[in-house]
Amino acid sequence: MTVEQKNRWWIFSHGRYSQQLVRESVKNLERIYQAEGYSSVKIAPQVNNHGGDIGVTFRVDEGPRDTVESLRVEGNETRPISQLAPSGLKVVEGQAYSQKRVDDDRSMILANYLTSGYLNASFRATAAPVDKHHPHELVVVYHITEGPQVRIARVQTLGLRHTKQMVINRAVPMRTEQPLREDQMLIGENELYNVGIFDWSEIDPQWKEANIFPIIPESALRATLGILERTVKRRG
Repeated sequence: MTVEQKNRWWIFSHGRYSQQLVRESVKNLERIYQAEGYSSVKIAPQVNNHGGDIGVTFRVDEGPRDTVESLRVEGNETRPISQLAPSGLKVVEGQAYSQKRVDDDRSMILANYLTSGYLNASFRATAAPVDKHHPHELVVVYHITEGPQVRIARVQTLGLRHTKQMVINRAVPMRTEQPLREDQMLIGENELYNVGIFDWSEIDPQWKEANIFPIIPESALRATLGILERTVKRRG
């Protein structure tokens, strides 16, 4: 198999051949180029059969490369970009622009908001040419809507009869005034079950079924953890 790009060639090792593999290879190569800013790349496969020996050549027409002329981040009123993207953004002025890089930035920024208690944070990106004469030089804007920060007003344990509260406190790393984090709630639920003395432990089912966390005016939620103790196997 050979990949031809302008005056350069890449030769790959022998392997299986089928039309489906050729089509998948074209899509994979396109994704690689698109991730590096070549949004209009075209790849044409050419198959040659020499007495049963199949040779496949992929001819690549890169096309122009999309680059970032400028990048602006709006709406991050409480968190600087250095906190939202500690290792730096993928979309950088003067470098390639691609949807994959935008998606990577979106995932990183929203993950940092979620771990800081901003459960309703949203992200939207726009990209437009500088002008009609430079269609591949893009002005990129990240629009962020933070929403309110949610903090824990109270953590209440229901259903305890024999187990000491300190057992629950060790397993559930949630304290009042801390930002409410969905990942910590799920970890706490799992850790309580792993203690081995409860039939079940879960976050309020209404929250889980809705797949959202309700926001109340004071930006504080009552985290409720329901616990049913095992009657056969108990530990004091």
